[in-house]
Amino acid sequence: MTTEKTRVLDNIPVDLNVSSVLERLKLRAESNRIRDIILELIEMVTSVARPKALYKISQANSIKRKILVDGVEFTSYIPTLSFSQGEVVFPYVATCGLEVDSIKIPTNDFMKHYCLNLIKEMILRSASRYLLDYLIENYEPAQLTRIGPGEALGPLTQQRELFSILGDVENKIGVRLTDHNMMVPEKSSSGIYFETTVKLESCQLCPDTKCEGRRAPYQPDLLSKYRKKG
Repeated sequence: MTTEKTRVLDNIPVDLNVSSVLERLKLRAESNRIRDIILELIEMVTSVARPKALYKISQANSIKRKILVDGVEFTSYIPTLSFSQGEVVFPYVATCGLEVDSIKIPTNDFMKHYCLNLIKEMILRSASRYLLDYLIENYEPAQLTRIGPGEALGPLTQQRELFSILGDVENKIGVRLTDHNMMVPEKSSSGIYFETTVKLESCQLCPDTKCEGRRAPYQPDLLSKYRKKG
């Protein structure tokens, strides 16, 4: 494969229902008020939500502990991660979308704010899953594993390098970086997908053991076992 222009996925379906949101809330007891809030928010969200994803087919290679993606240099936290010359990778950004992020809620309605934030997170997860399924279906890798800035890929400052590969991300899907390299909308995700022989959880490749969002223990040697040879 050769490098290509970026591609936008903006036909991502939004499938929300009261039960799925309640399940994510993990409440010990339900109430009619909470159910009514969720129902109201779902009606608001589904009428405007347009999640998006932007990706590019890129080429990666390694020089010592540096990773070059389309010539852009990254510092990785993964000692066993290396790429052969011209190996295909997929840098990306996915987002819940500006449309749903622009919904205004009264500042004193804390429960509604909390529920809307959760719904936006669910939309982002759905968009990220849609992108992953799309890449697997269209490019047929064995498996894809993700690393991202601020995690296994290296410091959060490398968001800017990632965005530079993808071009004008804000114009294409509405996601911009703050001065502190945080994404807006907040419910956005970025990273690079690469091929492995089995599915790995990004937390298994990230050395930040103090991360409160850790979903799996750090296992840096996994890549040497599951990277595609050739």
